[in-house]
Amino acid sequence: MDQHSQRNGTVDFLRFLFCCVIMLRHSEYALPPGTFDFLKRGALCVEFFFLVSGYLMVCSAARRLQAPALSGAGAETVSFMKRKLRTLLPTVPVAVVIAMLVTEISKHTTGLAGWGKAAMNAVWDFFMLPSAGFGWPTERWYISSMLLVMLAFYPILIKHFDAFVKVIAPLIAVFILGWIYRNYKELISPYLYLGHMYKGHLRAIGEIALGAALFPLIRRFSALRLNKIAKAAVTCAEVLCAAGSVALMATVKSKDFDYLVLLLMAILVVLTFSHQGIAADAMDRCRLNFTLGRISLPLYLSNVWVSQAIGRYYTRLTEAGFLGLGADPQANKLKMLALYLVCVVIATAAVYLVSALLRKLKGPLRKFADRHVMETPAA
Repeated sequence: MDQHSQRNGTVDFLRFLFCCVIMLRHSEYALPPGTFDFLKRGALCVEFFFLVSGYLMVCSAARRLQAPALSGAGAETVSFMKRKLRTLLPTVPVAVVIAMLVTEISKHTTGLAGWGKAAMNAVWDFFMLPSAGFGWPTERWYISSMLLVMLAFYPILIKHFDAFVKVIAPLIAVFILGWIYRNYKELISPYLYLGHMYKGHLRAIGEIALGAALFPLIRRFSALRLNKIAKAAVTCAEVLCAAGSVALMATVKSKDFDYLVLLLMAILVVLTFSHQGIAADAMDRCRLNFTLGRISLPLYLSNVWVSQAIGRYYTRLTEAGFLGLGADPQANKLKMLALYLVCVVIATAAVYLVSALLRKLKGPLRKFADRHVMETPAA
């Protein structure tokens, strides 16, 4: 099972799928006011990311506990967080810089004071701390919350693995998600401040714990010997859970179905990571899925600020007759949606390519720095 937790083609595809749903959900800011009427609950895709993060965190701890030499809980946690950060760097800082530039230009920010304030607000995103209360949470709140929650959970996993996945994590998930349901009935609204933390951060605690609690169930299910008919049934169930989640997010505007979406996604995580589907191996071998998985993070980081920037120019674009924008609201909506999608593709490509370039330059720059330091005479 652990061999599939590293690179799962189906999960890569689902990451991309749910990022696309989030992207379409955020098109609201680019469209004419009052015309957004679909994917009202599309923000629930983040639930899948939290569940996957919780499960993979446990997989990482399980592998470390099988190693011949194990450091202390603190050292193991630092090592784990470094590995997580390597998957996010330099993509997140690159996206932060590009987002700040595009946002402030669209706001017509001028003067040293205005740009200085924007830069100071972006600093907290560089350190991925907005969910802790520093600065103002942005679409990158998910990454901030994920890292902070893992930083708290991982040392407990290393010290008390069995108790955490079988007792502690399920209790955290039940009490946190139950509290949210009792008070709000819905899972979204991540920027709502509760007096001690943002609602999105509390949501991350409950759902990452739920993802961790799925580990024993996935391990048992993955150990079963299924025939082809059963494997085909598993694949059908995966498709139904994924399609059902998207269908609910696309058609239902009521918050009463949020927890049903969460349940479907939890089942989807169990089925997918069990690797029992008839198409599981083929999905792993498909290089396209790997590419889509790598694009998912830049796509997630690029859509909100693109949408907001386009929305700020909507009136001017209409007055200028750009793309034939006129008095027909429905035609305007379709044209602005097309413009938004094109701009998101460009922004995603920019974030991805700049990040890839920085990764390639990292080695030569490090060698240059080492050589320069070594050749510099001592004072």
